[in-house]
Amino acid sequence: MDIDKTRNGLKEKLDWTDEKIPEPCMKAITQACSETIPKKRGGRNRRRTYWWNSDIAENWKAFTKARRALMRARKLNRA
Repeated sequence: MDIDKTRNGLKEKLDWTDEKIPEPCMKAITQACSETIPKKRGGRNRRRTYWWNSDIAENWKAFTKARRALMRARKLNRA
């Protein structure tokens, strides 16, 4: 995040000589931030594998749930 760019954006959007009510201030701050703070872009666009199916997905969820329960139980026993 570029602090100077954000600060300058806020200075341009807010005219402190006028009496401002909170709503216009918030709109100005939101607009300045949306113009200066980069948005998160994209995600992981993985190709689907031909062998993955709903049965495997259900088993994977059950495995993950059991593994997490085991890890929690181990953590409790150490304390």
